[in-house]
Amino acid sequence: MKKFVLGLGLVVSMISTPLVALAGGAQDFTLHNVTGFSVEKVFIAQDGAEEWSSDVLGTGTLANDGSTTIHFTGFPDDACKFHLRIEDAAGTAWNLENVDLCATTNVAIAAAEGHLIFATN
Repeated sequence: MKKFVLGLGLVVSMISTPLVALAGGAQDFTLHNVTGFSVEKVFIAQDGAEEWSSDVLGTGTLANDGSTTIHFTGFPDDACKFHLRIEDAAGTAWNLENVDLCATTNVAIAAAEGHLIFATN
């Protein structure tokens, strides 16, 4: 429980720190990983879509306590609601639904009792 509270505190501090947005799609965001494990793959789907994008991390991984900017292409600028699929090295996957990427530039993910949660600013 102590690790969870500490991790959640890190999430809050990370997303409350303003970051300079880079030019790109209206939905570009910075993904912050405070899960306690490396994220191997991240897939994105627009709300209502039946298929996931290709892995937006490409050939890299996102280490615990690391951050990366996800640049969007191929989506209309007015598309806001997205789902994220996060996979670890063992292939375990978690789906985060209804992330409003028009209202945020930061998404932090954390592990909580076997589940993945997210917070935005």
